[in-house]
Amino acid sequence: MNADTPTADPPRRRRVLVALDAADDAQRLLEIAAEMAQRMRADLMGLFIEDADLLGLGDNPLVRTVSSFGGVSGAIRRGVIEQAMRRQSTVARLALEQAAGTRRIQASFEVRRGRLAAALEAYAETDFILVRRAAPNVQLTAATHRAQISAVTRQVVTAARRPVIVLDMRWAATAPSFGRIATLYDGSPETQKALLAAAEIADRRQGDGISIVPIATSEADADALARQAQDILRPLGHQPHIAPHVTPDLDALCVMCAQPGGAPHSGVLVLHADHALLQGDAMTRLLETIDCSVMVVR
Repeated sequence: MNADTPTADPPRRRRVLVALDAADDAQRLLEIAAEMAQRMRADLMGLFIEDADLLGLGDNPLVRTVSSFGGVSGAIRRGVIEQAMRRQSTVARLALEQAAGTRRIQASFEVRRGRLAAALEAYAETDFILVRRAAPNVQLTAATHRAQISAVTRQVVTAARRPVIVLDMRWAATAPSFGRIATLYDGSPETQKALLAAAEIADRRQGDGISIVPIATSEADADALARQAQDILRPLGHQPHIAPHVTPDLDALCVMCAQPGGAPHSGVLVLHADHALLQGDAMTRLLETIDCSVMVVR
């Protein structure tokens, strides 16, 4: 080969980024991320955020600790908070290394100080981002669904430039891998892209787990859309289940997704951020209504 002949660059390794913390369910979050990276032949990256707002409480004269034995105590020292965060990040790093080593995948770990949504902007080459749907200590009530997705997660979904998987840990704690995967389909380029994304994370080793939800006004249109979706997935080795169709209306979609036994129940619903049904505040409304994990594709 001539020395001046340009050589092709090696293909870029795919990366799955998981946002880590010290929560009780962090290990299960890591296991799911590692399973996904292994299935997609991707590298796994853990990102631990030292929360700037929490650090800001340190040495603040207006903030005091309260003891049940001795009443009001002194201020919270910033150094104590930093030391606790270092311990937490070490635990997270060791858990990441164990999850990656078990599956023989490449893994890396980073610690950044700031806020999660802002930190994620630095990872333009990440293929998928995994975040938790809500903080583990948030109590959900029947009266409102607004607590089901945290403000930080909502911001990540809105601002991220890469696909985001928002895991509902109540289901993820018991479901194998991602459980059931459902995606909307109306023939548009947006839903075609969502369909291909669903195929990427579906695990054919455990039986095909993709459900197609046609968006149509009639059974005939729904049948035609189902055949289109099957033709797209068949060459990829998938034989999807076709769920009952839903009309092109956000209220109907919310009702379908909220029903026990609905297409994505206890699994993952794959959506495209630019789909016509999800513009304005519609995406937020849907995320605050449905009761499953969600993957938002771009």
